[in-house]
Amino acid sequence: FIEGTFCTLSWAESIETNEEEMAKVKTLFVERIPDSASTDDITNLFTAHGELEGPIQFSRRMPSSKRKDFAFVTYVDRQNTVKALVLNGHEVR
Repeated sequence: FIEGTFCTLSWAESIETNEEEMAKVKTLFVERIPDSASTDDITNLFTAHGELEGPIQFSRRMPSSKRKDFAFVTYVDRQNTVKALVLNGHEVR
């Protein structure tokens, strides 16, 4: 990891942005992932907060993505998603 890089987390917004639909969102949008961070490093960081619904979707594996420093993390249940928000601003080194 690159010392001093802090990841940023936010809710991955649904197409429907009303309050009821947003209360069901289980996906986080994670930015500022350094190139040096391995898939396993990031997966381990997020699975510590609960079971994931599937593999993390890394932008570096999305051919059409211009940016390669973000990912989408989806949890099995929303409670774990909320718990993982503690990682916002977490130093990734």
